[in-house]
Amino acid sequence: MTDDPDSAPGVDPDALAAVADRLGVDADPDAHAAAVERVLALADSLPPHGLGSGPGVAAATNVREADDPHGAFRHEFDLPLGDGPLDLRLAVKGNLAVAGVPTDCGASVEPVVPDRSAAAVERLRAEGARVVATTTMDELAYGASGTTGRRRVENPRAPKRVPGGSSAGSAAAVAAGRVPAALGSDTAGSVRIPAAYCGVVGLKPTRGAVPRDGLVDLAPTLDHVGVLARSVETAARVFDAVRAPDASDALAATARRGVPDVTDSATWPAAADLRVGVVRPATEDATPGVRTAVDRGVEALSSAGATVERVSLPGWDRAAPATALLIGAELTALAATDGVVPGAAGGPS
Repeated sequence: MTDDPDSAPGVDPDALAAVADRLGVDADPDAHAAAVERVLALADSLPPHGLGSGPGVAAATNVREADDPHGAFRHEFDLPLGDGPLDLRLAVKGNLAVAGVPTDCGASVEPVVPDRSAAAVERLRAEGARVVATTTMDELAYGASGTTGRRRVENPRAPKRVPGGSSAGSAAAVAAGRVPAALGSDTAGSVRIPAAYCGVVGLKPTRGAVPRDGLVDLAPTLDHVGVLARSVETAARVFDAVRAPDASDALAATARRGVPDVTDSATWPAAADLRVGVVRPATEDATPGVRTAVDRGVEALSSAGATVERVSLPGWDRAAPATALLIGAELTALAATDGVVPGAAGGPS
């Protein structure tokens, strides 16, 4: 520590005295200088933040542009396997970082090549999944058609219809049988919409159930990492592989209480203990086929012993425009702060 407070980094004794006087507190320039130097020394001892490389990073090799008849895959690659039991061939949405694989989030921009993978991708790899590709998405995840990214995604189940988005490639890859499951992201339907359009299972987990570190955010308070799969069982297996308390997400209660194992039937509640609410307006504008499918699900829950109630939610009709405003505001804020969420521990988006 220097003996001269005038030479300490960031210390201006006159300015310090003026601020202290304005706040009505005592200020000791020597103590302030010592505190500044301790903080700077601590900062110098920390590893680089963000998507920096480090020991043990598993980077992709043989990275190549995908040749996909449906436009579902963006890049294919080889990623080292972990020792876990999840023996599945999987893909991940193009806004999830994979070490060594170009990331452009479907936008016509110079791609970034991250030095480490997103937490969810690394968990898949460690659990024994063969992560083989990133998938095509709507530009910046800001779309729901699968047609606004760098390439158009075709719907394998309905070739003349859009696949939905923004996790279009993940849904199409599963529907086409290229992979049994894929990761996507969901802000306001971006897993569930393409899952419905392509006829696959889509899961948007509880906030914080899957770590978002390494996900390029669209709207940080609304973004979730989710799963698309051929079956509920496969979706549950993949979810169990990636689930983990997200300590970097201050909004997530799961960061404090943990996430239960959904494939372990011992953790399931008895059907008789379930109370299920069915939102009345939610299916009023749906097609007859969708309404029938929802009714069948409700009947199955009721037959199993669950208590099913028709409910209404105040403000339901304003939810969609409010969500659109939030997404636009949060995306603008990210752009204004170089992709860093102020006060968050997750690093750059």
